[in-house]
Amino acid sequence: MVALAHDSGASGSDGITNVGTLAVSGAETGATLSYSTDGGTTWNSSFSAVEGGNNVI
Repeated sequence: MVALAHDSGASGSDGITNVGTLAVSGAETGATLSYSTDGGTTWNSSFSAVEGGNNVI
């Protein structure tokens, strides 16, 4: 599961933040994780949020 590490918006559950850190759970110890921000076309080993909407799979 991928979620915001810190939801700093007006509500703690509004999905709005100024902290671009993700919290990942459910991965096996030592697993290698890959992130896609373009619907699965390309994959990267790190994620950097940009201003505006960010969708991560």
